[in-house]
Amino acid sequence: ELMLKGTKKYSAQELATLLDENGIKISPSCKEDFFIIDVQTTTSQIDLTLEILDEIINNGIFDDYELEKKRSEILSKIKQKRDIPMNVALDNFKTAIYENSVYSHSNPVIEKSLPLVTRNDVIGYYNRILDSKNIIVSISGNVNSAKLAEAFGNILSDKKMKKVDFAEYKVTKLNSPKSVSKDIKDLQTSWLFMGWQTSGIQNKKDFVTLKVINTLLGSGLSSRLYRNLREQDGLAYQLGSSYSPKMLGGIFMTYIGNNPKTLDYSREKILDEINKLKLEFVSDTELQNAKDRLKGGFILALETNSEKASNIGLFDAYGFGYDFMEEYIKMIDEVTASDVVSTANKYFNSIFVQAFVK
Repeated sequence: ELMLKGTKKYSAQELATLLDENGIKISPSCKEDFFIIDVQTTTSQIDLTLEILDEIINNGIFDDYELEKKRSEILSKIKQKRDIPMNVALDNFKTAIYENSVYSHSNPVIEKSLPLVTRNDVIGYYNRILDSKNIIVSISGNVNSAKLAEAFGNILSDKKMKKVDFAEYKVTKLNSPKSVSKDIKDLQTSWLFMGWQTSGIQNKKDFVTLKVINTLLGSGLSSRLYRNLREQDGLAYQLGSSYSPKMLGGIFMTYIGNNPKTLDYSREKILDEINKLKLEFVSDTELQNAKDRLKGGFILALETNSEKASNIGLFDAYGFGYDFMEEYIKMIDEVTASDVVSTANKYFNSIFVQAFVK
């Protein structure tokens, strides 16, 4: 949040104007496993873009005033999200399923810890994470590879830190079911999030199979949850499933928003669909349709240079290799009905987390 808020050479306004006038986009972001700097520019502006990027990376000032502004802004957004019952249920779910883990940083956790963060904390962590031995640069477009490799070598050459040790991070494995409930008076739409821990993304076979299972169960209008709960039984205003794999562990989650009177029944219907995945082989036609939808969505997501660079870089960071995209398509095709049953039985057990807002 602070990287673009001033450097030794440019004020926040000067930097914003410079980027805007030259059609350059530099967007830092933070996810559970990665700190990412997304850069979009034209071929003619590459040299200027690299100069600006060098300034941002190596000469950010992380001003105290801007820190306080951003702190207040983030805390204000968290409070606003709390007014939406769906967000409350999701926060409670994430906190419970990743309790005491590096991934449990849901909004309630951030709200407690953010006021304690100082400028020295920000700078110290920034210098630690932006170690040149810990960085992957992924580029897609009409570029001179050798020139850019040299340029990034120069930009990152001053970072002479010890290699970051992530051994301290872990995901606490659940050993019993958890249920979190919050009652809200006169609520019109109740929410249920229900899910299971999975292995980390490095288990490629399970990663791809769970992607297929997610498409079968709750992704899109052709999914089982949509057909059987929404269209057939009219139970849901909104529903689906989500698979979120990360470095140290993942979540397979279902969610539904519906009338408070039918919430318990909806929960049992979702569990029925989960049990079908564990007990019944999916038909060849349904499995192939799910594979085609999964592959089609992935290919469409790679239409821009930005998405190509992002996916190549993330795959490499996960240890799959920068050329995993072709292998990914092939692995989707190789998923069998037996794989679906065995993987569902591996993860969809009695140890799960459910979070209600009702």
